[in-house]
Parts: sequence; C-alpha cells; structure tokens
Amino acid sequence: MEYRFDGSNLVIKGESFKSELSWDKIPKVTQTKNWLLIWQGGQIANAIPKRDIPDGLPAELKAILAKNGVKNNL
Repeated sequence: MEYRFDGSNLVIKGESFKSELSWDKIPKVTQTKNWLLIWQGGQIANAIPKRDIPDGLPAELKAILAKNGVKNNL
C-alpha cells in the first residue's frame, strides 16, 4: 500500500483501490515503538510499520497534523 500525506488529505492507494480522507475525518494519529496508527474512528486505524516510513516524514506529518487540528503524539 502507498500512503501520501498532504495539507488537505491522506491518500491511501492499493492495487485495486484508492481512498482519500480529509484531515477533519481523522480524529487522531498515534505511534508506538514500531507502528504509526492513523485513526479513522474509535476502533478503526490504519497501521503503518515505522520501518517503512522515510526519514523526515514524522516531522512533516506532525506539521500537517498541527495545521489541521488532528490530535497526535508524534
């Protein structure tokens, strides 16, 4: 899967689908030691292994989340 973060949307693309979520539909983003979790609700999250996240993305993502008022612990 491919994830793209920009100022207004999160775009998730797979082999047979493409999904766009505006940041106002994402209540929070959290991280654990090995995972970045993008929550779509109280019980549903997209899990991205941290090993697949390029250097520099967490700082860029944190700025996008702050700009859009998304709670996070990055």
